Amino acid sequence: MLTENKLALSEQTLMDFNGDNGDTSHTVIVRRTDSKGIYVDKSFTLRLKGENESAPPQPPVETQKKVSTETRTLTTVTG
Repeated sequence: MLTENKLALSEQTLMDFNGDNGDTSHTVIVRRTDSKGIYVDKSFTLRLKGENESAPPQPPVETQKKVSTETRTLTTVTG
């Protein structure tokens, strides 16, 4: 069910990713119906990856480049 642009599941236990190997996937079908009853279906696959809870936590992966906003004047002395 879609409520305020958020996907809500009627069966919350489907999102339990601590199963056998921790990885699960589910197919969600979204149907859009217009005022004349014409509809379009779109399917999405939700993949959940389990977490190895016995492993030590890993630091987050850096996903952005660091950009320097510092400006310097370079002077070259010759002769």
